[in-house]
Amino acid sequence: MGLTKFETWRSCHNLLKMNLLELSLADFVWSGRNTYTFNRCFLVLSGNGLIVNHTGGEKFNMRTGYGYFLPEYLDLEFNFPPGLRFLCWHFKLEMLPGIDAFRGETKCCEFPVPVPDLEKYRDLLQTDSGWKNICEFELFLWDHLRRFNFPEDNDPVRLEFLRERYGKLLAFVRNRPTARLGIDELAEISGMSRDTLSRRFSRDFGIPLKTFLIRELVASAERHLLAGKLSIKEISDRLEFSSEFYFSRFFKRNKGFSPSEFRKINHR
Repeated sequence: MGLTKFETWRSCHNLLKMNLLELSLADFVWSGRNTYTFNRCFLVLSGNGLIVNHTGGEKFNMRTGYGYFLPEYLDLEFNFPPGLRFLCWHFKLEMLPGIDAFRGETKCCEFPVPVPDLEKYRDLLQTDSGWKNICEFELFLWDHLRRFNFPEDNDPVRLEFLRERYGKLLAFVRNRPTARLGIDELAEISGMSRDTLSRRFSRDFGIPLKTFLIRELVASAERHLLAGKLSIKEISDRLEFSSEFYFSRFFKRNKGFSPSEFRKINHR
C-alpha cells in the first residue's frame, strides 16, 4: 500500500488556462478577410459557408454537423451566406501567460459534431447560467479541444522549465501590456541582464522578446476594440500611449487598419 502521485498530470493541468473571449450564436450574412490574435471555433447548426486559409493554403466548405477550428494569427477569408447558423467561440488556451497552446499552427481543422449535440448546447446556453450548467458546457468545450492539432514542441517538462524561468515575467506582461513597458523593466523582473534575457527568450520561444511585447499589446487593443465598450481615446489611455495619434499609427502598422477602420469592419 502507498501513495502514487501523478505530478506530470497535475503540472500540465495547472499550466493550461482557457480564456473565453466570445461565445455567441452567429446568424448573419457577411463576407470578408481578417487575421485575429486568438483562436476561433465554428460549429455549424445549419446551412453552408466557406473558409479560405491563405496562410495554410486550405479551403473548407462549411457544412451542417461539422466544426471548424481556426488557430490564432492565420490570414482567413470567409463567406457567410443566408441560412448559415453556427455556434462560435473565440478563445486563448494558454500554457503560460501569453503563450498559446496552438502558437505557430498554420492548419485549420474540420471535425464532425452531431447536430442534436449542437442543438442541446445551444439550448443550454439560453438557460440559467448556474454552476451545473456551466460545468456541463465546459465539458463540451474541452471535449472538442482534444480534437485539435497541438504543436509538437509543447512538451510538459520543457513547459515547466519555461514556467520557472519566465513565469513571473510573462504574468507581468499579461497583466500590464502597455506601450511604456520595455525590455529593461522586464530584465529587472526576470533577474537577468537585458542581453541575456533577449537572447534566451528568442531561443526558448522562437520569437524576439520585443515581438512578443508588440503582439501582446496588439492583442489587448484588438480585444478592447472588438468589445466596443471603450472609445479609441480611452483604449489609447488605458494602454499608456502618449496620444491617440500614436496609438492609431501603431495599430495600423501592425494590423493594416486604423482602430476606427478595424472596429467598423468587424462590427456585427
